[in-house]
Order: sequence, then C-alpha cells, then structure tokens
Amino acid sequence: MSESYETLLEAARQLPAEQQRRLAERLLAGVSRATSQTTAEAGKARRHFGAWDSGDEHSADNERIDRDLAREYDGSRQR
Repeated sequence: MSESYETLLEAARQLPAEQQRRLAERLLAGVSRATSQTTAEAGKARRHFGAWDSGDEHSADNERIDRDLAREYDGSRQR
C-alpha cells in the first residue's frame, strides 16, 4: 500500500468509533456512486457494439489486429 494510504488509514484509526463508522459509510457511498456511474457509462458504450459491419468476417480477429497495429507502428518509425 502507498505511504499516503497508510497515513490516512492510521489517522482514521485514531478517530472515535462513531466517526470511523460515518467515515466508512461516506467512503462506501462514494465508491458505490462511482461504480454505478462507470457501469452506466459502460452500458451506453455497449449499445454500439457491433453497430458497424465492415463486411470483413475476420475483422474481429485479435491476432490479425495485433499484426496490423504492429505493422503500422513499425511503418510510422521509418517515415
């Protein structure tokens, strides 16, 4: 764990029990909000999966995509 996290954790441990509980609840609420926002954004993006058909039945071939990317990156260095 990072030093700043350890420092924060140690400070939280020194709070009275009720304040520790409230801090934990606020942190969990923040994580929950962030997670639901991220999930909602991911859902919006997923609506577009497969929306474009290139006409190439092998267009989702990851190995082919990796080769194409490597070729493009190698080519850009030589230009």
